[in-house]
Amino acid sequence: MNDKGSGVACLESERRSDADDRKARLSVSARSTRALVDSDDAELLEGIRAGRRDAWDETVRRHSGRLWALARSRGLNAAESQDALQGVWLSLLDNADRIRDPAALRSWLTIVIKNEATRLGRVGQRETARATRLAGQPETRSSPADAEVERTADLERLAAAMALLPDRCRRLLTLMFSAADLSYVEIAETMGTAVGSLGPTRARCLQRLHDLFMRTSMVSTVAAD
Repeated sequence: MNDKGSGVACLESERRSDADDRKARLSVSARSTRALVDSDDAELLEGIRAGRRDAWDETVRRHSGRLWALARSRGLNAAESQDALQGVWLSLLDNADRIRDPAALRSWLTIVIKNEATRLGRVGQRETARATRLAGQPETRSSPADAEVERTADLERLAAAMALLPDRCRRLLTLMFSAADLSYVEIAETMGTAVGSLGPTRARCLQRLHDLFMRTSMVSTVAAD
């Protein structure tokens, strides 16, 4: 073989080697992602501490919906709930190495979202009171009974919005937010779908639920007027 032919063969060999390397990395990445979906919270937290982006993404994907719903249940509106959720993830970034029991990550996140909801609720009350004073209107304070009435009304509107969802979305969200704390694998088996499709489907269903909730809230407001 002449030098030109030898050079071409060498280049082809290098290309095949590079392609094989990419396939190997993709295969490892795919196995890692599948393994993370079925990992417990302790393993995810250890991954976050080690700087693994896939562990962080799986933690956010697994807990965001539940934490957002908790914020809503404590009286925050949609935007405030999103702010509370961002506060939770920032707190996890700052404190991942300080969580003593990795297996208690779920409980730790629950405590933080409740604290964030309380903090943002107080900020909202102060801003409302300030706006009222600037407008020259007498300040009114809501009683605990009034707050409970509002919370009950929100839960009723949320239930009404859930009832309007397509059956598949309603089943999926019910399973994801159930007290059984099912893994993605268990939910996928129950739904008869692929594990990888759950994240995108959940995002679409949550968006539809949010839109329906806002619509039922507007209808309630108009009816009250």
